[in-house]
Amino acid sequence: MLTLETYNVLLVEDEPLLLHSLERYIDNANLGFSVVKTATNGREAINYLEFQNIHLIITDIIMPAMTGLELLRYVHHHFPNISVIVLSGYADFSYAQEALQNDALNYVLKPVTQELVIDMLLKAKVKLDTRYQLLEEHNLSGQTVEQSFQYVRDYLKEHFSEPIELNTLAAQLGYSPAYLTKIFSKYENCTPIKYLTLLRITQAKQLLTNTALTIKEIGERVGYSNQFYFSRTFHKQVGKTPSEYREQFSKGSAEP
Repeated sequence: MLTLETYNVLLVEDEPLLLHSLERYIDNANLGFSVVKTATNGREAINYLEFQNIHLIITDIIMPAMTGLELLRYVHHHFPNISVIVLSGYADFSYAQEALQNDALNYVLKPVTQELVIDMLLKAKVKLDTRYQLLEEHNLSGQTVEQSFQYVRDYLKEHFSEPIELNTLAAQLGYSPAYLTKIFSKYENCTPIKYLTLLRITQAKQLLTNTALTIKEIGERVGYSNQFYFSRTFHKQVGKTPSEYREQFSKGSAEP
């Protein structure tokens, strides 16, 4: 079974005390939800969505920079497989109406208690469990799970030097990014992002040892437009900067 044992939660709340209370309530509920990120406004939350596998967002409405409703609209259009619960201190019908129109899972009035959080999570768990069971039983793309894995693996091998968005790739197969990651990890024992990084770093090693290309040029050829990010990623994977790796290999003390 590929259904998820733990659902990742992103909390979006600009009141520190409430944010910490929510995190504690979710942990104490012990219902298979884990808070993996917190944000103080919608704009900050969106940045996390590009890199984190989020299944559930719990967000306040009134926040600086970007409101909860603006975040909800963005998620509704760009990450339709992420469920959203909206918290509000206002019993405003227009807020609730807009939230539901943008497919909010729930619209909950503050104050938030442990009992209320348990009720919210139980409802969210039913929806999320159902979603992933259906995905497992019937892949919307018409491919088997193993075929989907093979397609993604081959695609990454052929296109690793290009900008790749896991969200877009998952949508093409009819999966959520989290579910696609679960499938890939089942067969490859690592996430698609880690596999992509391995492909890029392996090619970068070859270019560092066999060409005179600059570090910036090598980074661009393996999919990193930002030289600093390339060097940081390379160092994290190899334990040396690209320059150090090239220098040590030239002295015969490193393997390609």
